[in-house]
Amino acid sequence: MVRRCNHHSKRLFVSQADALRFINKFNKAVAVTKRRSTVYALHDREVVARSILHILICPLFPADLGSRSLECFARMNFVEYPIGVRADTSTRDIGILRCFRSPSLSDTIEAIWDCDIPDEDFAKALTIKCAPGTCLHLIGQYRKPAEIHQRTELLPTKCATHIQSHAVTLRPTGALGVVIVCLRPDAASRIVEAPVREFANANFHLGDIFGAWEVAMCDELIAAARTSVERIASIQSFLLRRLRPCVDSLANRAALHLRQDPTLQMDSLAEKVGASSRQLCRSFNATFGVSPKRFARLARFQKILAERQSGRSWAQVAHACGLTDQAHLVREFRDIVGESPTDFCTHALRIGATGINDTNLIIQHAPTIACSRIVEGHVRNHQDPIAKTLPS
Repeated sequence: MVRRCNHHSKRLFVSQADALRFINKFNKAVAVTKRRSTVYALHDREVVARSILHILICPLFPADLGSRSLECFARMNFVEYPIGVRADTSTRDIGILRCFRSPSLSDTIEAIWDCDIPDEDFAKALTIKCAPGTCLHLIGQYRKPAEIHQRTELLPTKCATHIQSHAVTLRPTGALGVVIVCLRPDAASRIVEAPVREFANANFHLGDIFGAWEVAMCDELIAAARTSVERIASIQSFLLRRLRPCVDSLANRAALHLRQDPTLQMDSLAEKVGASSRQLCRSFNATFGVSPKRFARLARFQKILAERQSGRSWAQVAHACGLTDQAHLVREFRDIVGESPTDFCTHALRIGATGINDTNLIIQHAPTIACSRIVEGHVRNHQDPIAKTLPS
């Protein structure tokens, strides 16, 4: 079935027909096993897992596209943000944040973030905030599960949510490994079947959306990955297998325009999508669970955080995002996250957003770690060989 499989090769060819035949045989074997009330031996489970790995790591495309290879992963663009500790004159990298952008999923996924901090003590001194924005977040973990909170509510360790007010906070309990998939709201229905409006500040477990068995298999693939690239390749393959045709709707077109320009007036937006303002609002609320104006504010808030993380002052951020003054900026923060800008961003690591103009992740550290200062490593952009230094 597997025509070529080399652990040191970036190519793996599996035809759709072969993969579907294997899946059918495997499903029949599982059904027989369940009827006989037997359990796979450890060796059998390993063989099955390896066989499934060969299938899952190569996405199943429509029949007219034929066989594909892992070359699409080699073309994936990603940027690295090393996180280190400075003690005296030496600096040591003890974690890294990577942002992956997939050309094959660019119209569906905004970005895939991988935060890998294997140092237990250092990870426990951090907090990761996922701020409100326009994207639907799929959050998974592959090390010791961090606690995920939204205000006083405890969310599942693997969850899906569209954060519309108050940040979702990850509090590590040990070594941290978290992957966050940011689905574009106008294309999220290509991956998840439920309407986007149902995810508003929700706490759905990923198993309830994709199925417990599929999530468990994806967890095994991620745990077996030796590098971040392999880890993200497995996730991308999982998402590609679930990809459905794009749905062109009034609300999706409006959301696309607002993400590109949050300052659009409602009359102008209605004209662009060819509908009346009332019709637009009704369709938008039914799709996303918020009004177009609220959605535009979320898009602008996303831009505010990106501008701030790129090193601009609050005054410069307010001007760049079309706010009248800093007081307007403070009101925007209090309404969306319930805090002032300074409180929300206290002790934030300036990991930067160079080349990433829509990040809404904030990594913070507690002020108690005064013995060694967390520093921002240089950015390694794997699309551009020129290294860029983060602002101090």
